[in-house]
Amino acid sequence: MKYTAQTKTRLYLAATASVTLSMIGCTTSGVQKEAQTDSRACEAFKDVISKSASNFDSLKQGAGVTDYDHTRWDTRAIFDGADCDVIGWGAGKTNYACTWTKPSADAARKDYQTTVTAVRSCLGASWSETAIPGVTGEGLRFSTKGSPSVVDLRMNKELATSGNWLTSLTVGSPINRNAK
Repeated sequence: MKYTAQTKTRLYLAATASVTLSMIGCTTSGVQKEAQTDSRACEAFKDVISKSASNFDSLKQGAGVTDYDHTRWDTRAIFDGADCDVIGWGAGKTNYACTWTKPSADAARKDYQTTVTAVRSCLGASWSETAIPGVTGEGLRFSTKGSPSVVDLRMNKELATSGNWLTSLTVGSPINRNAK
């Protein structure tokens, strides 16, 4: 199963937060530019969340490719360096999913923690978070009352023999091992 969409979103959030942190101590105009970038990223992220009720139809590009248990559409990445897709799992479950690939657990953890900070800031206090158990990593699920959609952030070792680590961000229906 390809999680390329999850990587894209995660990286964009991480890159945005990293840019913001690196701008501390710069000139006033540099800090203002960074704040505008963070603001745009947050608004784009909130826009993706708002499209979950329509199964992200307006974000789907192309005809979609069907695999044995899902259909994947290309989509625009709202986060720098992320690989994002819209994934339809059947039974009405659809996600906007982005992934970022890193060569080590330390690099993935740094991206994951940066993204968690950025997502917390963007979503605000009306969203609660709970831990998501994982076999080789960790994760958080953000949810808010009255919305069937969630935001999942994960960091885990890739199942392939590459040894890479993935950081992912998924927006939409809660998914699990039995996606259908």
